Amino acid sequence: MYLTEDRRHSSFVVKGLLDLEENGEIILKFKRLPILLHNRCEFSNGKFKFIRKGYPWCLELEIKSLSSNKIVRIGIDLQDWVNQFSYHSIKNCDLIFKRATTKKSIGSINNYKKSFVKPFGPNCKATILDKRFLKITRWIFLRNLIIKGLLNPRKVIGKVMEWMKMKKSFKNNITKIVTLKNPPDMNYIFFQVQYHDWDSPLSEKINQYRATLIRLLKTEFKEQFCGGMWFKNQVIPNYKDCLTNIDTDYSNYNRFLKNASIVISTEGFGNSIPWKLVEYMENGRCIVSQQNEHNFRYPIDNDTISNFKTPKECVELCKNLLNDNDKIIMMGGKSFSYYEDNIKPKMVMKQILNESMGLA
Repeated sequence: MYLTEDRRHSSFVVKGLLDLEENGEIILKFKRLPILLHNRCEFSNGKFKFIRKGYPWCLELEIKSLSSNKIVRIGIDLQDWVNQFSYHSIKNCDLIFKRATTKKSIGSINNYKKSFVKPFGPNCKATILDKRFLKITRWIFLRNLIIKGLLNPRKVIGKVMEWMKMKKSFKNNITKIVTLKNPPDMNYIFFQVQYHDWDSPLSEKINQYRATLIRLLKTEFKEQFCGGMWFKNQVIPNYKDCLTNIDTDYSNYNRFLKNASIVISTEGFGNSIPWKLVEYMENGRCIVSQQNEHNFRYPIDNDTISNFKTPKECVELCKNLLNDNDKIIMMGGKSFSYYEDNIKPKMVMKQILNESMGLA
């Protein structure tokens, strides 16, 4: 496994491979990709175009069959955007599994190079304690930081200061006003999201959509709705009425998630499938989700996730489900089964390894 400096996204893939190694199904070795300061390319107008920017979100696997000695090299691209790729992987890999794909994007790339890019599907955060992984990713981070510092010290200092400010801000989550510590003793809807204070049209579009949805849910369901927005450092005045009533401490958040009758998911950046959706499925929740064009690895039906396009449609779906407890239970069971079969890290990586070796 050839790693980049990113370990936030790649932890999902590493977790799956470590589980397969523990089962004795693979032998896993970690290595470093070379320093790739400019490694981005974009697919547009039917071809890949090199861009002089970084791209740490694509790790690579060199897979060797112990029975035949045949070798296949694949890229695992975990970026949110359908048109961005690793230039190194485009040049060196036989196949790329990409998190962010749509039917349209896959079709366009297949016209350029048949069956070169395939859906990886959604992922989520995973906790890795493996000492080999932690040691090599620390080394890669320091190596890249030194090289970037020598080439552009002012930019690196700015990035470090930005990182320290962000790290500090995570300790200042604003969740006061009315905070619930225990889930209500009734059927309830749960939806809690972060306000993205990134000063960009994309983040503001996401904030506005989520705020509209939260306001409707609060108005329609009152105490049967738990959640809202949480903020870092300060509550934005235009969104004060959207402030969550749930403390953002993870153990508290997790209690509300596990006891909710219905959970709601909205799109992430780049119209991607958010990590939150995978977390819901892992916990076997009844999910109502904003319609998303990004591909799962395997088809998913309306008995597993109910989809909406507008906040009003979401409210109507939730109304109908609250009156049908049998369907809530059925959908929760199906979402958990789908996770176990198709999204659990070990299952995803086993499927991908087998599919990749089929090329050998």
